Amino acid sequence: MRTTDQPAAKVQISRTLRAPLQRVFAAWTEPAVLQTWWGPDDVTTHELILDPRVGGRLLWSLSDSDGTRVAVRGEVFDLVTRERLGFTWMPEGRDWPRPSRVIVDFREGRGVEVRITHDGLPDKRAHQRHTEGWTSALDKLERLLSGK
Repeated sequence: MRTTDQPAAKVQISRTLRAPLQRVFAAWTEPAVLQTWWGPDDVTTHELILDPRVGGRLLWSLSDSDGTRVAVRGEVFDLVTRERLGFTWMPEGRDWPRPSRVIVDFREGRGVEVRITHDGLPDKRAHQRHTEGWTSALDKLERLLSGK
């Protein structure tokens, strides 16, 4: 199941994944697994660090679809095992006035619903790019978890 809500500065996407909660949560918090799916299809990841503890850092070094090198930095501000992961998101070298916030909620039911809320995006272009990016990343995660 996929749903997308598009207010101007907030991305909200949810996806129900057919995998055990422990495996879905581990895909977000175990570095070796995270690197296999993180980011949209049209980017190249050079380095990815997400230290899954409050105060842990996020560093994602990537080249976007036109070859521009970008680094995203942030810090984990919320972590509840198998329930929630929250971190700040600040691309360097882009016109962002302040860090945005990403909250990933995990709800077990018929599969595991993963709900991403990315709030504080600076404009509609960023909103569109991040909607596409998170959707593509979830597509990759879904393929990984289903073994396809």
